Amino acid sequence: MRIRSGIAAAAITTAIVAAGALQPVSAAAPDGKDRATLFGPSGPDGRPAAATRFTRASDNNDDGLVVGESTAGTRARAASWTGGKPTDLGTLNPQDPASSALGVNAAGKITGWSGDNTYPTGYTRAVVWSGGRATELPPTQPGQDAWGFAINAGDQVAGWSGKYLADMRATLWTGGRPTLLGELPGGRGSLANDINDKGQVVGTSQTAGGNRAALWEPGRAPVDLGTLPGGTDSWAEGISADGTIVGSAIDQNGATHAVSWTNGQITDLGTLPGLQHSSANAVTDAGQVAGASGPPPRPTLWTNGQPADLGVPATAVNAQLESINARSQIVGSAENADGSRDAVLWTSEGGTWKSQLLTPLPN
Repeated sequence: MRIRSGIAAAAITTAIVAAGALQPVSAAAPDGKDRATLFGPSGPDGRPAAATRFTRASDNNDDGLVVGESTAGTRARAASWTGGKPTDLGTLNPQDPASSALGVNAAGKITGWSGDNTYPTGYTRAVVWSGGRATELPPTQPGQDAWGFAINAGDQVAGWSGKYLADMRATLWTGGRPTLLGELPGGRGSLANDINDKGQVVGTSQTAGGNRAALWEPGRAPVDLGTLPGGTDSWAEGISADGTIVGSAIDQNGATHAVSWTNGQITDLGTLPGLQHSSANAVTDAGQVAGASGPPPRPTLWTNGQPADLGVPATAVNAQLESINARSQIVGSAENADGSRDAVLWTSEGGTWKSQLLTPLPN
């Protein structure tokens, strides 16, 4: 299971290249500014403007169920993969032109969004797919937009509600009912990216001085996780069962590095050799961390604090890791030379990592 993304990412927790630096955001930064994705310039919905195909894996659980999105015709559709074969999860309402699956729990329940994420005229609704049916998670106010990013074993969903790319607030759904988690002092926007089975939620909140990684725990005010010494912003993307948190932070030299927080202490995970930036999207209970280093983006796995390049598919020019399960099965996406993307599964055989493209939905 994703323990991220998220992010980012676009709809999930992801990383971006802006002014030559990787900087992680989920959907959009809380300041609502447009970004460029990890794979280059994009529109407000995070998709490459000239892509011919768009398939992305966002999360996976320990049974090997993979979720994400794939273009079907001209619009994205939420998708799941079992044994590499795709299933179209459909949309919440028949008139919804698009959907995306962002998180999955151990029982196979999936969360994400459905609607029209065309900025600024569209609409989105947070969704849970279970037993082949889509159910709406209501926003905190009628008519608001909402996305679900992650779902735990208790079916709690972490995400955001508000106005897409304008006024996004970290939100927790319990029993289908939404609660705003609140912002750090001085903040006006926030995103909840991941949740563990204890109900601990991590994400990002604005502060008076910028964006900060945040931890929300039941019955407590949000906690500022801080950033690297001399640095400015930070982002939290994933949390493990024991509360280990991963994400990214800007250091004193302006570089963005993958980091982890353990018992409130931040650790710089560094980058692949020769690369300046990195981002972390997910962490397992065993402490393996999945993300990317760049530019150009390379799929990076940290084991015992040491980064390894897992390699890109033969057809791709770059890639990033989004989620890792307890069996060390890793999913993410890769970009091809024409700007299209493929969902990818990485597995280890005899100590050698191999990548497999996941079949997109039929057009």
